Amino acid sequence: MRLSFGLTLAVLIVAGAASSGCATATDLVRTAQQVGGVAQTTGMAPVSVYWNTSAGSLARNVGDTIVADCPPNGEPSTVWGSDVYTDDSSICTAAVHMGLLTFRSGGRVTVQIRPGQDRYAGVERNGVRSSVYGRWGKSFVFVR
Repeated sequence: MRLSFGLTLAVLIVAGAASSGCATATDLVRTAQQVGGVAQTTGMAPVSVYWNTSAGSLARNVGDTIVADCPPNGEPSTVWGSDVYTDDSSICTAAVHMGLLTFRSGGRVTVQIRPGQDRYAGVERNGVRSSVYGRWGKSFVFVR
């Protein structure tokens, strides 16, 4: 069950008050945003992801930014596109495709959700074969 950001924050505030108020309001907001699935680049801790985690599973809106930590010793997953990927593509595998990290080392990447495109090109790069795809509702790109 996925709670809304407001409800998640309310639950965390009540929990924080019940536990003698150890957490600051900023900590509670950050936790609520992470529980809601979106870690933005405003100093928030990154989200630990699996190698099959898609950008669309973490962010809902065009413009959302996610900082993702891909674990070492990853296994390839599916990606559609090249440089611009469908939002249901694997974040970590796309990062290897872009040359930003390796399956062996993993690493941290930042992605931003963008509008969908009419066509996504497929190309083999850095040992990853991305697939061609037609029109798709949302995309993601890597930002630095």
